[in-house]
Amino acid sequence: MSSEPVEWRTDAASSRGLRALVYVVVGLFGGGMLLVFCGVAFFGVSLALGGEYTYLAYVALLALIGGPLSLLYLLPMLTDRDQRPPLAALIADEAIAERYAAAFTRRRLLGAVIGGALVILVALSLNPRALFVLVVGALFLLPLASGVVSWGQVNPEERTLTHRYRTISLPRVDRLRRVDVGGVSLCWLSYRPGAGDVTSPRLLAASPEAADATERVLATVDTETGEEYEPDRAVQLALGFLALCFLGLAGAVFLAEPGTGGDPVLEWYIVGGFGFFGAMLALAAVFSG
Repeated sequence: MSSEPVEWRTDAASSRGLRALVYVVVGLFGGGMLLVFCGVAFFGVSLALGGEYTYLAYVALLALIGGPLSLLYLLPMLTDRDQRPPLAALIADEAIAERYAAAFTRRRLLGAVIGGALVILVALSLNPRALFVLVVGALFLLPLASGVVSWGQVNPEERTLTHRYRTISLPRVDRLRRVDVGGVSLCWLSYRPGAGDVTSPRLLAASPEAADATERVLATVDTETGEEYEPDRAVQLALGFLALCFLGLAGAVFLAEPGTGGDPVLEWYIVGGFGFFGAMLALAAVFSG
């Protein structure tokens, strides 16, 4: 078995699905800002043509305060190339910064913004609720996608796995389940009783090479000489109590018969939100400790 560490990185620069989601979010919010700008400009022109110069002055003042004047502190960065921070300053690894710069070009971002504006106009013309569902859906997918974004290292010699900023000892892991999808291995780590906690990585997206290295290390772990771990019952009870609270709120809203006292889409969204967080807390209570 090779003792060389195996590194991986799964992010928007390497995954088409994550990159598409980023473009969708940028398109929706950038398109919304573009429509607001166009609406303000159209309103100003209509006031000028109608001779309403007083109202036009108010609109121009508000637009300047909320727009260019609020961004004056960025002027040196935009005019002076030496003061303009490179993308590598925002992303620690220069190679990663170059991959992000290649994945998110100005033309593609501009196309996403224009496309997002057109989608918003179409959604508003069909049904305003369609736009609400679209925006909420994109926001709902963002935390799920952030769980897929991962980077780390498997060190066979030290028998450790580093996922993002957390390093765990692989002898604590009882079993690894994996599903390979399009060059990415979705891995689920099952810990020995009491060996894991809430912060222990469980579901991670790694490269097939990293998953293979992890399986080889786990195959060498002697289960009979492994350490015994006691679960933290206090943490489990606290998470279980919070899970019951969220599930109870979801049940209360559901029993209020969504659709009779307000917007059914909004009420079902509240039920789904409370239920989702309750389920996640319940799973954390079961697998923590």
